Amino acid sequence: MLLSIIMPAHNAAAYLGRTLEVLARQMAELEQVEVIAINDASTDETAKILEEFARPHPWLKTISVDFANVGLARQAGVGQADGRYVTFLDSDDAFLSGGLAWMVDTLRRHEPDLLMTPLRETGQPLDGSEAGGWFRDVAPLSVQQACDLFCEHQSLQGHFAGKCVTRQILLQHDLAAMKCYEDMMTTPHWITEAQSIVWGAEPVYAYYKRPGSLSDRGQTWRYGEEYIRALQSIETAFAGRIAAWQTAHLWIGFAKDLLKTPSGRQFLNAQPAVAAKLQSISVWKYLAARQVSCKWKLRFLRVRLRL
Repeated sequence: MLLSIIMPAHNAAAYLGRTLEVLARQMAELEQVEVIAINDASTDETAKILEEFARPHPWLKTISVDFANVGLARQAGVGQADGRYVTFLDSDDAFLSGGLAWMVDTLRRHEPDLLMTPLRETGQPLDGSEAGGWFRDVAPLSVQQACDLFCEHQSLQGHFAGKCVTRQILLQHDLAAMKCYEDMMTTPHWITEAQSIVWGAEPVYAYYKRPGSLSDRGQTWRYGEEYIRALQSIETAFAGRIAAWQTAHLWIGFAKDLLKTPSGRQFLNAQPAVAAKLQSISVWKYLAARQVSCKWKLRFLRVRLRL
């Protein structure tokens, strides 16, 4: 088996059928690809939808767990995977037209340890009509280049989606057991452990920013402690490879949002690691960094003054 696609699903009945139908059309032309869907503690029709869809589609394996934790659910899926490579699909997302086939072809031709692509984010539900672009061949990246690219969120998001990694690396550095931000916490370690990394500049994955999803913060950070853990993990993985300014925007944006509300301020006061990190960044060096935009420099000053 070449590729295993891991898809956790928690109370996903409202959109899961559409996701599976789109995926089935893409899987029809592929070989050596399997999908492992994990029903995680759902109380709606998610399990029934998966079981019924799996009957006529032998490439779909289904399991049920009771974690209510996306990190643990993904771990369970990886434990059932037979593919040399693993990638991830959220239960409300889709591969762009031609994107999955391009990924499979790229893995066969280049055999990298890690394949990375950007995402195409959308605020609209996905129905399979989302067209992919012209998929060019990948470019090799050094570990240093990959670290730098990861820190540029506009170029390469921290999500698992749009990335393929060898199962061997997964077994060396398992997925974080977190309810949210487990991808931000884990992916940097894949980068530093990979011997060969390739980058595809065109998005192959459509990421639906669905209201009410785990990553939808709204006016609050429901998983603020896990976000802090993820940021600390990024810096641990990239220690000695990146400058302080490269991840500063993640801490600045986090603190800026928290300072908007009394509850956010209370959370920030209870998490001294955030203030300590921001205070450890030299104001003069940050302001002098040519790579940092004026917008972020102003945000940094405002946050520092309010800490």
